[in-house]
Amino acid sequence: MIGAICGSRAARMLANDQLSLNDKGGITYGATDEIGLHTVEHRHDVTDIHATILKQLGLDSRKLEVPGRKRLDIDHGQPIDEIIA
Repeated sequence: MIGAICGSRAARMLANDQLSLNDKGGITYGATDEIGLHTVEHRHDVTDIHATILKQLGLDSRKLEVPGRKRLDIDHGQPIDEIIA
């Protein structure tokens, strides 16, 4: 798919190299109880997941706006640095 987006062969090679540099591989982070219902280690909210994704995209959630709508300034979450390559 990267090749379809990038026009030249050099751009495709560069994109593939950049993607592979950030590949941390499969990891296990945290733990749940014996039936997998409750988190018992490294508990995070969905806002932390959002903050992690936005950090990887180079965006600051406090600066994002949707015209005509007010953003909630209650909880922006904290990036989960341990899962970032």
